[in-house]
Amino acid sequence: MVACFLLSTAIILYVGYRLYRHFVPTPNIDPKGKYVLISGCDTGFGNRLALELDKHGFNVLAGVYSTDNVTSLKDKLSSRATVFRLDITKQEDIDAALELVQTGYLAGPGMASYCASKYAFEAFSDCLRREMIPWNLRVSIIEPGFMRTPIIENLVKPFPEFLGALSNDAQQRWGEPYIKSYHTKLDNKELTKRAEDPIKVVQALQHAVMNTAPEIRYRPGIQSSLIFFPLSMLPAAFVDYLLGNMRSSDIIPASVQSQIRD
Repeated sequence: MVACFLLSTAIILYVGYRLYRHFVPTPNIDPKGKYVLISGCDTGFGNRLALELDKHGFNVLAGVYSTDNVTSLKDKLSSRATVFRLDITKQEDIDAALELVQTGYLAGPGMASYCASKYAFEAFSDCLRREMIPWNLRVSIIEPGFMRTPIIENLVKPFPEFLGALSNDAQQRWGEPYIKSYHTKLDNKELTKRAEDPIKVVQALQHAVMNTAPEIRYRPGIQSSLIFFPLSMLPAAFVDYLLGNMRSSDIIPASVQSQIRD
């Protein structure tokens, strides 16, 4: 009885807080004299965020990976913006970006590697946020679902092209029948088919940059807030069973068949 009362009270308080934040939003900061450094502005979220913040009057420092995109992005931004080459894996580019910021500007499943990088980035952001508290600096984390970005739109290629992109070793290890079944499931994946408008992520990024009281975590879109986040709260064994069944196949990889025969 007590547990039900506490749970009900917590839900009421949370809903009340969300309604209050919705109808009484915190104000945005004055963009005049504010500088924003954005990496990955070639396409996707970084590109759209640079355009939106530029429209709102921020001084945007837009880093692009390809030098071919420098001129095209400059043409879309105002004279306040600065577009420059930035490959975050190269120390010389990082040093050049630091020098740029320091001069005149301070005055005015199947996704193991991808998911591992995101988990690492989230942990880094959590630590950084807590480390920055003494200086009143804020760090926000954006946790979207599938969005209609170039990565998602070009995710499923025709099977011959998909197969040809794999190394000979990978083709032999998995076998064409298994790769074909995986490609079919990838092509029929409902979440990627129903990928949402990336403007939802851009709006979350805008709020994190522009607002006087940014959220610690943003979950833009229906997939993130109503599917992925609730799933993350369920028992791990149930989620493992659910996701494992979604990925299961009657076709055995070639390397496993070889071990069975041996």
